[in-house]
Amino acid sequence: MEGPDETISVTAEVATLLREVVEADGYASASDAIRDALLARSQDVDLGGYTPEEISRLADEGIASGLGHMSLEDIQREGFRRAGVPFPER
Repeated sequence: MEGPDETISVTAEVATLLREVVEADGYASASDAIRDALLARSQDVDLGGYTPEEISRLADEGIASGLGHMSLEDIQREGFRRAGVPFPER
């Protein structure tokens, strides 16, 4: 992919399929069809009920809050405790 108006290479078969989707579904461009396909794919990922925007905001808040006092193992133990699952001892 390149620059602001990114370019991708696809096989002839994918290019044909993409043209068919653009025509059949009334997309203005192949870019619009690809965007919608990627957005639909991203919705297949379990985000725990959060939207991608909420996760981004929460991540930004976490980074801005600075370093915490818990070790990685403490965080993992707490996550397992909240999930009601025994922590796997190493």
